[in-house]
Amino acid sequence: MTIPENTSDNELIKNRFKTLVNTQKELKIDFTAQNPSVFIFDMISMGMSNDMEWAISESDPSFTTLVRLGTSIFGKRP
Repeated sequence: MTIPENTSDNELIKNRFKTLVNTQKELKIDFTAQNPSVFIFDMISMGMSNDMEWAISESDPSFTTLVRLGTSIFGKRP
């Protein structure tokens, strides 16, 4: 799971998501090589309401991507 910095720098946010996706891919390859009968690392959690577009665009089809959308659904906290 990753939550990028609270910034308006979209490139920084995209790079954080790319880093998580790449790390997840490496872990999946390494773990599966050592434990071929076990399959995990098929889900990734990144992004929230304010950066969901970047989380979706940087996601990878080999993973299920969870995006936390509380503010989009329930509105801002009082």
